[in-house]
Formats: sequence, C-alpha cells, structure tokens
Amino acid sequence: MDMNCVDYAILSFLNGFSRKSMVFDLSMKILQANYLLKGGIFMILIWWFWFQDRKPDQYIRERIIVTMSSGLIALWAARVLAWALPFRVRPLHNEDLGFLCPYGGGFALLETWSSFPSDHAILFFSLATGIFLISRKTGIVLMIYTLVFICFPRIYLGLHYPTDVIAGVAAGAAITVLVSLEQVRRHLLPPVLSWQRKDPGSFYAFFFFLSFMISTMFDPVRTIGRFIYQACRAF
Repeated sequence: MDMNCVDYAILSFLNGFSRKSMVFDLSMKILQANYLLKGGIFMILIWWFWFQDRKPDQYIRERIIVTMSSGLIALWAARVLAWALPFRVRPLHNEDLGFLCPYGGGFALLETWSSFPSDHAILFFSLATGIFLISRKTGIVLMIYTLVFICFPRIYLGLHYPTDVIAGVAAGAAITVLVSLEQVRRHLLPPVLSWQRKDPGSFYAFFFFLSFMISTMFDPVRTIGRFIYQACRAF
C-alpha cells in the first residue's frame, strides 16, 4: 500500500521535530508503551460505571457488555484486516520517507507487521464509542484522549501513518455501532446477564481477566504464544 501525499506531508512535518527535545520524544515513547495510560484508563472507567450505583442500572450494564464485546471484535478485526489487506511498511521502516527516529524510538520487532490499519485506533475508539453511549461527555473526552495521547504518539514515533489511524477510528466506531444494534444485543445480552446473576464469582473472575487482556491488547498471551512457538521450533 503506497504512501499518499497527505501521509507524506503530515509525517514530514512531524518528523521535523524529532530529536529536538529528549523530554518530548521520551514522553511520546512512554505514552506509546504504557498500558496504564492506554487501556488502564478505559478499564477504570468501565468498572466505575458498572458499580457506580448501589442499585445497578441495567441499561448501563448492558452497554458495558456491548462495549467489552465490541473491543474483542475490534482486536480480532484489526488482526484480520492487517493480514488480509496489502502489506504497508511502517513509516520508520520506509526508506522513501527518510524517517528520523525520535529519542527512544526504533521498533525492529514490528518490521514485519503491516501498519494498516492501526489496531490501537480500532480498539480504543471502539471502547470510547461504547462509553459515549453510556455518557456522552465521558465518551467525547475519551475520544479526544485516544486521538491525542494514544494515536498521536504512534504517528510521531513512526509506527503509523495518519490514514492508518483514520481508518482505525472509523472501523472501531462502526464495530461498536453495529454491536449496539437491537438485532445483535437481543442475542448477546441475555446469556451474559444470566451468567452474572447465577454465578457472579466466575462471571467477575472472567470480567477481570477480560478487562486485563483488552487493556494490554492480549500482549501477555501473545508473548507466551511466541515463546511456545519458538520453543517448539527449537526441538
């Protein structure tokens, strides 16, 4: 997938600030890498909405289930799209761009991963859209937070083109809107809510596990999977 003039112009402009300030560059690195500042923020808010009232609000809990389900689908969709669509080399590995890595930059492990679309944009905009359906003010703040503190650092560090993010934002929002449709919710919600009422222990154990996995984008599981794969190849 070729780089268009919009991507080139924006990346060239942003890359002009690279290595001008070590503090700024390393701040972008921290924002890019720190799960607390990414998925952690979202999960704190999701759990707060779930337990905010002594008398549970059924509508809010239904929307949270939709939001978490949308996040799972978003992660899956991001991987499928990256695999199915033409490979797009990341900006920092694009020789035509002549990208100057900021301080603390460089992600050799991602060299074989297509940059399109942005899995971070898909996931966190999907979650932000779900929270928007619960609280418009909180949802709008999270959308802005996603763009500024999650997506922008990835563009600045050369991990994504702006159009990767735009596509991810559109796809993430669309996934949550589709899962929110009545035709989908009437099949999704009853078994989940029944599980929560009948066996809250196992439900909340799984809810915590799922929260942790989504907030870390399943990286712990993928790390274990890579280790097992490499160990099997060694024998």
